[in-house]
Amino acid sequence: MNQGMKPNCSAIELYYFDFSDQQICGYSNIFFCVIGTFFNVLVILVYTQKHMISPMNTMFTHVAIVDTLGMISWLPHTWHHLIRSNLYSVKEHRTKLWETISRDYLHVTSVFIFTSMMLALAMALWRYIAILHPLKERSWCNMKSTRIAIFVCYLVGFLITLPSYLTTGVVGVYKVLDNDGFMATSCNGGNRTLVYGNTITLRGFWYQVDFLFYGLIVKTAPSVFLTFMIYRIIAALHRAKKCHRDMTESSTRSSSGLNPQQSERERQTNRITTILLILLTLFIIGELPHGIGCSLVVILGNKFLVKYYYPSAQVFNSIRIFCTSIHFLVYYSLSEQFRITLKTLFKRKISPDYRTSLSGMSSNTVLTSS
Repeated sequence: MNQGMKPNCSAIELYYFDFSDQQICGYSNIFFCVIGTFFNVLVILVYTQKHMISPMNTMFTHVAIVDTLGMISWLPHTWHHLIRSNLYSVKEHRTKLWETISRDYLHVTSVFIFTSMMLALAMALWRYIAILHPLKERSWCNMKSTRIAIFVCYLVGFLITLPSYLTTGVVGVYKVLDNDGFMATSCNGGNRTLVYGNTITLRGFWYQVDFLFYGLIVKTAPSVFLTFMIYRIIAALHRAKKCHRDMTESSTRSSSGLNPQQSERERQTNRITTILLILLTLFIIGELPHGIGCSLVVILGNKFLVKYYYPSAQVFNSIRIFCTSIHFLVYYSLSEQFRITLKTLFKRKISPDYRTSLSGMSSNTVLTSS
């Protein structure tokens, strides 16, 4: 098939409109999925070290686990729909078996994405409590409550995304194909051939409800809550700094001076808060465009869906995968303890003195290690 020839009918023009974008997004998605999986494995190895275990680090670990599973599950879809589509004809590519597998993989990926957003909300809440109520952090944000929160995030992630899976089915449609099984270059030529695709099985009002539910509840609402939590965390941090500054001035007047341990704890708290705020921002950048797009589909109708949302959806997915794959760089650049622990993983032998220093670091930062 001559890819340079432009079809005459609008339905086929869309196929050519986003063809090159699909190829670019496909290869970039695979690259960032592979890199992101490798980086997340390193994050998991670091934060599961004995001296690194803490409530916040446990949540970081589960975010890395969920993101890794999400990127792995995204690879078959990327290969089949964005890369393999250029290697095989439409008839060979859009089979019922492949579309069924693709639907299941997409649902699994959606579960992991939404679970990751729920974990981000839990981390934001834990950080907010630690800043606003530091004395209650031990009792409110201990390991037991953290494990319960993580379990709830996994459960909510499965339940909330279940309706979208139940309303999505594999249906057969007739397309005009040439003798080789590719899209016909003219609407007047070719043969009508049955091919399959994933689509929402609901119609009319319930079709819009399903899109609105996915756009608002699954995508937009978590991003809005994360934005609100970012604002609350920054406000609580400024309030805590003001209180600390007042206490420092009072302590200086009484000639007692600054407590070095309190200063170090404050620096560690600021580093953890900075890491979390960057991660929350990446979550919002990765998910909010999808939510806005789905909401606009309900408002503007199928014309917007076909002409704008479908061609741009792969770009949104690429942005989300990129944001997910660089979490490791945030940890590595902002956490000294993370860097030190990572280096030890690549050393065969650690001197007793160095191991002792790690244990001492762990005992001093068990509540806020990062």
